[in-house]
Amino acid sequence: MLTIDWSKTNGWGKPLISELQPLTLHRFNSSLHYAIQCFEGFKAYKNEKGELRVFRPDCNMLRLKNTSKALCLPDFDGNELLKCVEQLIKIDQRWIPAKRGFSLYLRPTHISMENTLGVKEPAASQLFVVTGPTGPYYPSGFKPVALYCETEKIRSAPKGYGAYKMGRYNSFYSAITVQLCCQASKLKQKVTRNAFGSSKAKLLKLVLQISSLWWSTKTGRGNYWLQNSMGLSYLE
Repeated sequence: MLTIDWSKTNGWGKPLISELQPLTLHRFNSSLHYAIQCFEGFKAYKNEKGELRVFRPDCNMLRLKNTSKALCLPDFDGNELLKCVEQLIKIDQRWIPAKRGFSLYLRPTHISMENTLGVKEPAASQLFVVTGPTGPYYPSGFKPVALYCETEKIRSAPKGYGAYKMGRYNSFYSAITVQLCCQASKLKQKVTRNAFGSSKAKLLKLVLQISSLWWSTKTGRGNYWLQNSMGLSYLE
């Protein structure tokens, strides 16, 4: 595994390649409570001559950089990280099964190492890359598959975070970046606008998660929603 630590005081530390080890986290760690974490995934193969091959890892590095910045995690040099990953692949290449379609899976991950409660920009983080042998994506071969279409929930929306790979499925995924903009403007609180189903209506949500206003562009009427621990209560 590859690990690189960062702190606001000292910046990026020296990359370290070592044996796979458990990750120990403080119980207040903000990557657990507020999903300040992101990841990538790609594979290293061997061709018929035994040469190592990786498909466009620079694109994975670019998305990891962009996702890190979206979460207010520190930026990094993607080319330098890729050089470290290449050394890791050379060391772990013996784990690539000598079978067609098999490969070495790589999971670069960037997490907050901030150990205090509160939605804020982390003062410490860790980049790590773990590897493991993996088989074909479709073990039964490339055959037609049955699909299920979810109509009640949405994964992404215009101007949302669907283009990033992050632990974002909670109410805090955009809070930090927008809150920093509030602080820069000397404002106390933020309001976010989210898609509400397939409607053209707009949903305004306070970060305090106390209340929301749903405004219909068709009728010109607004509805007030009171949020509580069990869900949403509707009020005219």
